[in-house]
Amino acid sequence: MILSAIFGTTIINLIVLFVVVFFCAFGIPGGGVWLVASGAAANTSSDLLIIIIVGVSAAILGDFSAYMIARKFSFRLQNWLRKFKFYSKNEAEVKLKFNQSEFFILFFSRFLVQGLCAAATYVSGFLRLKIRKFLIAIVPGEAIYGSAFPLIGFLFKETWKDYTNIFNDVAAILLLAIVAYFLVRWSIKYYHSRS
Repeated sequence: MILSAIFGTTIINLIVLFVVVFFCAFGIPGGGVWLVASGAAANTSSDLLIIIIVGVSAAILGDFSAYMIARKFSFRLQNWLRKFKFYSKNEAEVKLKFNQSEFFILFFSRFLVQGLCAAATYVSGFLRLKIRKFLIAIVPGEAIYGSAFPLIGFLFKETWKDYTNIFNDVAAILLLAIVAYFLVRWSIKYYHSRS
């Protein structure tokens, strides 16, 4: 009963859900938990559908807003960063690496590795990634994010915290596996270059 009052589908609760998920794109945490709790508070599948629509649209609009803000200030930031040796020496390499895997970084950071979501959005804006490419990557990612989390809450009403923890653990394991892969790959290249 209390869960429905706080996270239900009244207009005020949907506005709060929109605002919380929207500002998650700027790096403020809490959107995923709010989506799961809102899904757990949904009484019917139509309530769940409304929550999903609000969550997905808030996430996409938030990402697009953060991207446009970063894009607007990209020239100023890059000029300031070029004053530092570590940036000026590695700028071209970072841009090349990001451009090689931009879709995967943006897509998977929406729902799988949420800690990178805001950073990936800002980097996309700073590097002036084409708007079309950005949207092609974030829209399906945010559709998964905005529908999977409320669905977890709806299906596992009382135990959603456990399933959310499992989801986050799997994401962390995948991230560690990816990092380990790149570290092994880098060390092999480094070893061969010294031989």
